[in-house]
Amino acid sequence: TVLTSMPRLQSLELHFWTGECFFDIIKDTCEGLRELILSRQRQGRATKDYEKLPGLVSALATSLRVLIIDSVDVNIPAKEARELQRAVSECRHLECLKLEAEESPWVHFHNSRYKIATKRLILSIRKSYQYLAIVRNVNRCVDNAVKIQLTFDTYVDIDNHKHAFFSHGPIIGGGENTVAQSTKDFEQKEVSASFHKLMTEFGPKVVELQSETDIRSEYLAILFPNLESVELFARASRKLDMDARFATDKANIWQKMTKFTLEVDPGFSSSCNEFLLVHHLSDILSFAPNIKIVKVLASQAGLKVAEYSLLLALNKLRENVTSLEEVAILSPYKMHGQGITHQTAMWFITNCPKLR
Repeated sequence: TVLTSMPRLQSLELHFWTGECFFDIIKDTCEGLRELILSRQRQGRATKDYEKLPGLVSALATSLRVLIIDSVDVNIPAKEARELQRAVSECRHLECLKLEAEESPWVHFHNSRYKIATKRLILSIRKSYQYLAIVRNVNRCVDNAVKIQLTFDTYVDIDNHKHAFFSHGPIIGGGENTVAQSTKDFEQKEVSASFHKLMTEFGPKVVELQSETDIRSEYLAILFPNLESVELFARASRKLDMDARFATDKANIWQKMTKFTLEVDPGFSSSCNEFLLVHHLSDILSFAPNIKIVKVLASQAGLKVAEYSLLLALNKLRENVTSLEEVAILSPYKMHGQGITHQTAMWFITNCPKLR
């Protein structure tokens, strides 16, 4: 009743458990829709509603500017995913696109001949699930001019890595001894031709990054040189081997970066790894000379920091903080007598002329 009475409706957002009937109504009544957001609720019932999606998108192909289809814990079957890609390729005026499911529908787009045109692509990639296949299909299926807003989970083995604590003795460096050997073997295989070829094509398209990681920021800088903002949820800052063919010229990396946010994993890093902040801050500031906002959030557990090492690292980067306008480090107390004091605050006040 509502939709049929709104012939000029421009935007529709629907959160659903089962969508079959709704999709038919939208297709029949919302001819000029410019923005369509479909989000399946968690624990939604398994129905055949995804069979109707390609037809719905095709019907709105001439008017759609924003298309977001999000299915957090239900998969889009391979056949429907491929038909959906064909339907999306008919949308010539897309400005923003997101196609998400429990297991990414992008893995089904291999060997397809349909090209997707959109200005911005919102994408999630997990290293634990066929992430190179997804990268390959994005490189092949989406216009090169696209800007990607990426959520990147760098954890290889969810059960034996992300939620587990491997420590072979006291934590050293950035936590190199806090991962299983299987993870190290997996990451070593990345130092190869296919990874370098895929990421040198994919990485420059990424402009916004949210990452769940225990890897140093320098790794992300080399993979994604054109980032404008970074948000990390980090538990460690271990160093990874990189393919020597990746460009590491700092003059061409993170020149557009203006905002960095680091949230500390409360159950791990804050109390274990005193070099977490040292490594991430020094990496970010050394690669991003035009950064304006830095935020470090450790409000749940406090932050253990080797402050002397932090100040030594910052002293080498004075010329890269001249544009810094806002610094927020939220940590309620020092861990084990180690943490940031007024000295860190004074360093920023003294060396950042634009600080507000």
